[in-house]
Amino acid sequence: DDTIPAPGALAALLRASETWAQAHHGNAPAILSSKAVWKDGRAHPMNTPRTRPFCRPAERRDAAAAGAMPIRSASFVSQLVASSSVRAEGLPVADYFIWNDDFEFSARILRTRVGLWVPASVVEHRTAYFGSTDRDPGTGSATRCATRCG
Repeated sequence: DDTIPAPGALAALLRASETWAQAHHGNAPAILSSKAVWKDGRAHPMNTPRTRPFCRPAERRDAAAAGAMPIRSASFVSQLVASSSVRAEGLPVADYFIWNDDFEFSARILRTRVGLWVPASVVEHRTAYFGSTDRDPGTGSATRCATRCG
């Protein structure tokens, strides 16, 4: 509701997935995540992915060949999730809604699967304030729409 994809954002995610899958016997990543920027183009700290620790050199190499970086968690702001991963791991935990649901959900899926951050896929996250998760992002489009439309 407050995130706008740049032209080509989806295509960049799909290209990275295809490149990765070609190197991994058709196995696509479980999660693909975009680079989120704020209204002025700065990388949005609220949506910084967590790098996958202890990643094998081959995994880093294959991710780089796909124009990506292996991650251990990602923001819901722009994320493609393989339906097979959702069937295997379940849905996000409702009690975490808004705060940390994306971190818990993506980390749970990526515990045993591959996730890639694709910086060529760019989205603009239009929060009221520029900041990280320790600050309330302010009311977004959903709140404004609920007030006007509801």
